[in-house]
Amino acid sequence: MKLTKTASFLACLFSVFLWTACSDNKAATANFQFNLQKGKAYEYEMDFDIKQEVSGQNISTNMKSDYVMEVIEDDGNVKTLKTTYERFAMNIDMPGQSIKADSDNTDTAAKAEVTNPGQLMNAMFGALKGKSFLIKVDKEGKVTEVSGLDQIADAMVNSMNVKEEMKPMVRQAFTQQFNEQNIKEIFSQSFNIFPNKPVKVGDSWEKKIAGTTSMPMDVTTTYTVKSIDGDMVNLDAKSKMSFTGGANMTGEQTGTMKVNAKTGLVVNAEFNQKMDGQMKMTTKGKITGKERS
Repeated sequence: MKLTKTASFLACLFSVFLWTACSDNKAATANFQFNLQKGKAYEYEMDFDIKQEVSGQNISTNMKSDYVMEVIEDDGNVKTLKTTYERFAMNIDMPGQSIKADSDNTDTAAKAEVTNPGQLMNAMFGALKGKSFLIKVDKEGKVTEVSGLDQIADAMVNSMNVKEEMKPMVRQAFTQQFNEQNIKEIFSQSFNIFPNKPVKVGDSWEKKIAGTTSMPMDVTTTYTVKSIDGDMVNLDAKSKMSFTGGANMTGEQTGTMKVNAKTGLVVNAEFNQKMDGQMKMTTKGKITGKERS
């Protein structure tokens, strides 16, 4: 009888402890803003797998990019990040042709003459490695300004071993992909996510990105706090997308994110995107971040 009472007491005590622990987790709050620290550097890796079906033809693209971001200025509202390309790689498989390029493969970049698209991309990416530009980011993670891309384009073209008459084409190809608006959109996936206020489990907020000429698509994303574990905030993210550039296409995206509440560093993010309409496209993406030691 005494053992039964003792067991019941311990069970009740455990239940109270468990309820308290769960209540503490639900009551936990985090001041959620972009707050990478001045003088420190952070490493970001991005990996995207894209599959497209266009006019019955299938195209598969994989893109990998590594960046080092150092906070060189902080005026209390906006942080300036010196962003350096560590690696850029792309594999494209399409009917009758495959193109592979990687900034870590410098053999092609060293050749005297570039004769095909794969060599051109490889030379371009090899010339990008080690180049830096500046990004300004506010507390909500909005990229307010990008600078230094023109200087990168000039330095890249001048360092490549391509014929003189090809250099304007190479520069144009670079600026079509690496311009201010495209850079803003690339980093919005991991930067422009913050409400800039304390959050708790269950809180939700929306972020909207309006379509542009280079990216003619409106995106509305709802972020929801699923849990807070110490400094880590775990989010669910759901997006609705619609093209604004004439193409009849809509889509949705779902994902999860783990974010350091003290710094706003995205430690891990994974998402799946599906577009349908005139063109079918699915994208799987992964973003990881860590402080450079």
